Amino acid sequence: MNPEIRTAKNWYLWLWFSPLLTLPTQAYFSFSLASMFGLSYPYSTGAMIFIGTLSIMIPALWHLVLLFPALGGRTEFIRWHGRQALLLAGLRTALPLATAIFFSGFSLISILFQLAIYFVGNIWAQRQAARGDCALMRWTGHGARLPLPSGEAKPGTAPLGAPLPSAEIETLLKNLSSSEAKRRESAAKAIVKLQVNDARILSALQNLAEHDPTAYVREAARLAWQQNTARENFSNAQVEANALVEIIRFSRQPERRRAALAELERRGMVEAL
Repeated sequence: MNPEIRTAKNWYLWLWFSPLLTLPTQAYFSFSLASMFGLSYPYSTGAMIFIGTLSIMIPALWHLVLLFPALGGRTEFIRWHGRQALLLAGLRTALPLATAIFFSGFSLISILFQLAIYFVGNIWAQRQAARGDCALMRWTGHGARLPLPSGEAKPGTAPLGAPLPSAEIETLLKNLSSSEAKRRESAAKAIVKLQVNDARILSALQNLAEHDPTAYVREAARLAWQQNTARENFSNAQVEANALVEIIRFSRQPERRRAALAELERRGMVEAL
């Protein structure tokens, strides 16, 4: 999984487990404040609002932990998910706080809404992060590069440039050197669909494309050789571009970042500002 996605998703674990801290803290301060000010149950309306407000606000300070990703996250994606997690924590605080102030206590409706925010909000946000998306980034106009790539290969596909099993390479080489033109052609056409980075196969394809006595074999070999060498060149260019992007995003040296951006502009991968 993409490290950005994994980190952003993992920060929502705090919202799942934070009630283990906030609820005991709230109960402790509810009793402590009543005892400190000599209040006895049933409380007056003013006392209910006072105790309810403080006993909600103080445990909410636990959620300041989310300032770490919101302000100091390694990437923009992580920082925005930290802010989104803070907003969800704020909603979970604001709802009981409004109930305590305006309704002088706690209501069943407030509890149900809190549970909805807890389960629906957390699941919604974590699924967004897992998709490489972020609603808050999109709402604020910062979602141009979303969704992020997950970094996971789709089922049934191989990463670009992944080596073939040695047994399959040997079979292809045997078929490429077969005395039967149809077998040579079939092997070349099969290679068109594969991610080949084996030098022996590429050399055999080039040899067939130049010297095979059968025209349709030469054509099939030429197409296979051109396509697979193009893939290899694209893969190398992609690796180099990714390295330049990493320098721009993470390097603390302004000169290196400027040089990397200039190189991307030279390659036509970004527009000059």
